[in-house]
Amino acid sequence: MTPSEALTGLRSTLGDNGVTTTGMTLTRHAGTLITANGPCVGYHYGFFWWPAGRSRRGRALYAIHPAADPNGAARRLGPVLR
Repeated sequence: MTPSEALTGLRSTLGDNGVTTTGMTLTRHAGTLITANGPCVGYHYGFFWWPAGRSRRGRALYAIHPAADPNGAARRLGPVLR
């Protein structure tokens, strides 16, 4: 799966759920989906990832989801993006 295919699938699924995206950046093996009201969603080698908070020590934590399941990623992202 290419970054374009993965992020386009996620973008259309998020659009069906009422989440607006403003753009996308792509490279050969990675990409970023830019959302209007929330964090950017990254794609790298078959996985989506996005910021999910901070640890007690202040380090960034990320949620990771397989890109083969854009519907599941959209469900997990829904509360974060609203």
